[in-house]
Amino acid sequence: MHDGSKDQSIEPDPGDFSPIGPSATHGTGDGRMRITGIDHVVLYVADPVEAAAFYGDVLDGEVLPYGDGWRAVQLGETRINFRPDDADAYLVAEAPTAGAGDVCLVTDDAIDDVADRLDDRGVEVVEGPVERQGARGAMTSVYFYDPEGNLVEVAEYE
Repeated sequence: MHDGSKDQSIEPDPGDFSPIGPSATHGTGDGRMRITGIDHVVLYVADPVEAAAFYGDVLDGEVLPYGDGWRAVQLGETRINFRPDDADAYLVAEAPTAGAGDVCLVTDDAIDDVADRLDDRGVEVVEGPVERQGARGAMTSVYFYDPEGNLVEVAEYE
């Protein structure tokens, strides 16, 4: 069991994203599973309606009904579902906890424009713009917290 302390010996260099295990191959017929993207993520929150309204407003997402009075926000081809942390639902995380999320969203907008928009909406940028390495290469990111305490990163690829 992990005790929650950070073991610095396993922290990767932020610029080093060399494969640790077998590399994924696509379309080679080798029998490996080929994941192509993330369809949606679920964030556990105290109030799904309030959380969806925040994301809809701040990130210009489309707020949608979801589940038993819950909400979702459509952001391009990605959706965030908001579920109460005490939801009585089938197939949930083992320990649903509000404010424990950490998600990176990709934008085509200039990251400085994103930072300005967050500022215009009264959302504090807690870090950035900063250079990062993402799944597709170099990117520039800004970070902020939603009202539940989830960390949200918005990144622009170079």
